[in-house]
Amino acid sequence: MRSRIPMLGLVAVLVTGGAALAAAPAREASGQIKRVDAKTRTLVVEETAKPRHELTFKLASDVQIVSAGKTETISALKTGERVKVDYAAEGAHLDAQRVEVMPAKS
Repeated sequence: MRSRIPMLGLVAVLVTGGAALAAAPAREASGQIKRVDAKTRTLVVEETAKPRHELTFKLASDVQIVSAGKTETISALKTGERVKVDYAAEGAHLDAQRVEVMPAKS
């Protein structure tokens, strides 16, 4: 029985540690929408910060899209709009968690 107790502790640590590692920290990118494809649920954004890169985000079915304080759908995203994207990097994949359409510059 004694030999099982340390093993159970190790399993508990690995399980909880693995869950913490699986949740990638949120990152943020801001830029202009270059392309949006509702069929493939992808969003391409050219970053505002230099050096400018194009980032391609996958939009899950539960992604939160906000414009003018209202929840929107992917069809509300338009080429040329400025957005802020909160995302998680899963290897080479960028998974958008929240997309906020920024007000147009006056």
